[in-house]
Amino acid sequence: MSTTPQPAHAGVHFPPPLLYVLALLLGWLLNRWRPLPMTAGPSSGRMIAAALCVLAYLAIFAGAFAAFRRARTTLIPNRPASALVTGG
Repeated sequence: MSTTPQPAHAGVHFPPPLLYVLALLLGWLLNRWRPLPMTAGPSSGRMIAAALCVLAYLAIFAGAFAAFRRARTTLIPNRPASALVTGG
């Protein structure tokens, strides 16, 4: 049996939102290099769909945040967790 100590965190060395920032930056750079033509401006349907997506994100995040808060553990993956949250 191995007796090597296990780390107290998930082994994440950079914040996961950094991946989203990098993807947005890559998309912006690709658009600067080779822009796609826009056939129409923003429509009310697209704005409603975008607002619904933002509201859904906020609802999911609020639920997850509340579950982590009740378990008294961290949302940050490179910090030690005090509990495993599997529901909520």
